[in-house]
Amino acid sequence: MLDDLRDAIKDAQSPAWIITALETMHAAYPEGQSLRYRSSTNNEDLPSFNGAGLYSSKTQDPDETAADGIDKSIKAVWASLWNFRAFLEREYHRVSHDTTAMGVLVHPNFSDERVNGVAVSFDPVTFSPDAYYVNSQLGEDLVTNPEALSHPEQLLLDTDGKANVLARSNLAKPGQLLMSDAQMVQLRSNLQTVHDGFKTLYSVQDGDRFAIEIEFKITAEGTLAIKQARPWVFADPISPPTVVPEVSVAAGSGITEGTDASFTVSASPAPTAPLPVSVTVTQDGDFGVSVFSGTVRVPTSGSVTVTVGTSDDDVDESDGSVSVTVDSGDGYTVSGAQGSASVAVADDDDPPAGCGSAAVLAAQARTNHDALPNTASNRKERNDWWRAWIALSGTTGTYNTPLTAAEARVLETGDPRWEPYRAALECLEGTPPPVVVPEVSVTAGAGVTEGGDASFTVTASPAPSAPLAVDVTIAQAGDFGAATGSRTVTVGTGGSATVTVGTSDDESDESDGSVSVTVDSGDGYTVSGTQGSASVAVSDDDDPPPLDVPEVSVADGSVVEGAFGPLSLLEFSVTLSEVSAQDVTVRYVIRSGTAVGGLDYWGGAGQVTIWAGFRSATIGVNVKDDTRREPDETLTVELTDADGAVIADSAGAATGTIIDND
Repeated sequence: MLDDLRDAIKDAQSPAWIITALETMHAAYPEGQSLRYRSSTNNEDLPSFNGAGLYSSKTQDPDETAADGIDKSIKAVWASLWNFRAFLEREYHRVSHDTTAMGVLVHPNFSDERVNGVAVSFDPVTFSPDAYYVNSQLGEDLVTNPEALSHPEQLLLDTDGKANVLARSNLAKPGQLLMSDAQMVQLRSNLQTVHDGFKTLYSVQDGDRFAIEIEFKITAEGTLAIKQARPWVFADPISPPTVVPEVSVAAGSGITEGTDASFTVSASPAPTAPLPVSVTVTQDGDFGVSVFSGTVRVPTSGSVTVTVGTSDDDVDESDGSVSVTVDSGDGYTVSGAQGSASVAVADDDDPPAGCGSAAVLAAQARTNHDALPNTASNRKERNDWWRAWIALSGTTGTYNTPLTAAEARVLETGDPRWEPYRAALECLEGTPPPVVVPEVSVTAGAGVTEGGDASFTVTASPAPSAPLAVDVTIAQAGDFGAATGSRTVTVGTGGSATVTVGTSDDESDESDGSVSVTVDSGDGYTVSGTQGSASVAVSDDDDPPPLDVPEVSVADGSVVEGAFGPLSLLEFSVTLSEVSAQDVTVRYVIRSGTAVGGLDYWGGAGQVTIWAGFRSATIGVNVKDDTRREPDETLTVELTDADGAVIADSAGAATGTIIDND
């Protein structure tokens, strides 16, 4: 019956004024210009009924005349009001057929368009206040009525027209966007202009929910054409999702004892009200820090500065640090990567040196002795400090013997505080300090491709007081033209030297290999036990001989119906067993299981291309959202044929699961 109704509309006689108006319109355009007749009904973009893609638009040939039916395109659009799918959707959503009306928008037709899409002056995805949403597709594949398995590009454009990519088109080459930077800037600017114009027209007040949706194209000439605009319909009051701030802490620059260490505690996103955050302050060393666990309050700006004071003293000591750690608490989470931060604290006291420091060190040794309680556990340490006081002060008449430099050297191995005492005792005894023999190690630079130079760093620790000759052996795994054999490297007083080993480029395909440098034994140094040898990977850059074609397989997929709106994409990953040097085209069919084609999903068959140099592509099935409570449903994707690959025996079909959301 609907077929008969559509045919009756198409066969009906149009009023003379419509024919005259169409002829006048054609005469106003350049000769040869075709027109596009676009459907526009009063039951689209309703709060509970989208209606997109239900009706037909037609393109009129440029040479049509009144004699062969200049009005046939407009009648075909009117007739599409009674398309079978449109009728079913209105029935399902209880939209009255009696009050449904069709309007037709006529504009120049853009042939061979590069891009078409819709854009909204609103962000319905992340609710960013300044972002505009864009949904577009390559060529003439309409996003409002897409071809089966079409997967559009989705972007958020900021105020400068820069794109945040939400999804990429499966028709574009990997890594490429459909529009240029300049076109995205122009689209963002023009949409802002349209938005502001309609806002004035409708007397929209600041704070009112309002947005504009446009349909646009990028023509074959690269021109942005806006076809139509209409107010965006907000389905429900928009309540941005509750986001629990993540709290992190960052350290300021290192300081010298006696100054303040600075930290920044930040909450992201910034809290809507001041946020109490629990922190713990600790120190490594003794710099007079008030260590504590307490609370700092992060304001709505999102960050607060925490200052930790240190004190200056006259005691030479090792450098240390002050740390702030964010503790768990209510209303926030702690950053996994930046939950703690440390500021380095440098000691500013000169270490006692040589015999001239003996008197100072003697007094400190006596202080250290007196500070220890006279208990059995402290007896040995108290006695060591007492004997150091005797030795450094020259005190006589005590019942104990002076500490020797050799004994202090042993004590230093377990307690670095003994280092200046050992040096002073060596000076008093005339004992030369022990000779420190540098340990030499070698580390490798980044891997290279044959023909490049492999780089190694030979390091002596501690740095030698005079240039040090180090023997090394250079070897290679593979044949990369490296000059192998023994070599002598001179490590300067800076502590390191660079060794460069050249490789040569050839035209032979061969396995990847490496170049290595090994430190050999020699005079005046020892060889590191863990870093005495290092290797730089060398990659062959010649193409291998042709191999058999790869296998192609498809993996299972699933999607929650309604996850991305009225139509959600159920994706299946199609993968090659290895990268191919040529494009691989794979054909497939979609078979109903418990999910029924046309009722639960759209699509029956298609093909997908895995571009040369890539291993995978995606098959997408558009899944309808409904309001029926039902079990999860399944369908099957079966690979039927492939150009440039063979279908894997065990993975030539995959199951797609549609998870019910009702």
